[in-house]
Amino acid sequence: MVLCILLGLFVFASVGHFAGLGRGRAAALCAGVDFAVVRLRWESRDNLWLWSAMSLILLVQVIVIGLVAFGGESMPVYGLVPAGFVIYLVDEFIIFLFRRGVSSSAK
Repeated sequence: MVLCILLGLFVFASVGHFAGLGRGRAAALCAGVDFAVVRLRWESRDNLWLWSAMSLILLVQVIVIGLVAFGGESMPVYGLVPAGFVIYLVDEFIIFLFRRGVSSSAK
């Protein structure tokens, strides 16, 4: 979990510097949740479907962060928890679709 927080801080600092604090906060939240999802699914690291799904997830997140205007105002942590939960659910849904697609195509 410490690595997840450190990754989030690094992403926040770099994206926040170049694109603004709101986008930096969104990118850090996405990076932290994505890292946690990969860590939870680490036993599947040898499967191509996991890395394909994570690539699609990252592409969608970069597009959303680039297109949506996020405010730079301060937000408490308890305000970020629902957003992190939604990101987690979307990540798991996309991974589920990729895993199901690979398992059905293998039959």
